[in-house]
Amino acid sequence: MMANHKKKTWLFNDRLIEIKRGEVVTSTVNLSKRWNCSRNKIRHFIELLEKDAMVEHKKDRGYTHLSICNYETYQDKGTGEGHQKDRQGTGKGQARDTTKECKELKNVKNIYIPKNNQLNEIEESLNDLQDQFKNRNVKSEFQHFKDYCEANGKKYKNYLAAFRNWLRNENYRTEKDAPIVEKQIIIACPNGHVKRKSKRGINAVCPTCYEQLIDQDKLQLERAIA
Repeated sequence: MMANHKKKTWLFNDRLIEIKRGEVVTSTVNLSKRWNCSRNKIRHFIELLEKDAMVEHKKDRGYTHLSICNYETYQDKGTGEGHQKDRQGTGKGQARDTTKECKELKNVKNIYIPKNNQLNEIEESLNDLQDQFKNRNVKSEFQHFKDYCEANGKKYKNYLAAFRNWLRNENYRTEKDAPIVEKQIIIACPNGHVKRKSKRGINAVCPTCYEQLIDQDKLQLERAIA
């Protein structure tokens, strides 16, 4: 449906690009809007089409240049009726093509995309997410989200959906799920013999006078009051 029926030129960044019959010049951004899926899935979809020898993908910076393999095979050029179909198409033909696109994209959506690829894609779209969640610091929250997943071994099929839920719900990290951070404190002898680092809740005594070591902040507060 998107392929050119005859050769033409296209102006892009002050240079003319020749688009031949059976070729498509577009972008992953436009395709993601057309098919309502992420750019990463679009790239995977194009790779699948290339592996199946259905399209050839020319590597061009800033746009996507595709050539449909065997394009002429699927076009009826021998009769006037064929020319008419080639120029205008039919409602039924467009419906079939649209249905085929939907089925192909449905298959792509079932493909698992590695975690790092998904996180990289989210990082590229942080500015767009910031526009949607103006009351959140999206860049900071994304770092918290990654740390949370790493610390708790969390895995998601769709990390973008999980991160959106994270941004929507400020209490997404429950006390049960949040990683436990053990705060270290300084405990000291009340007679000034020794002080050292310790975890809160650990009891210890001074090896010199055998007095119980006390939280240094608490000890300083008691001396200030006295």
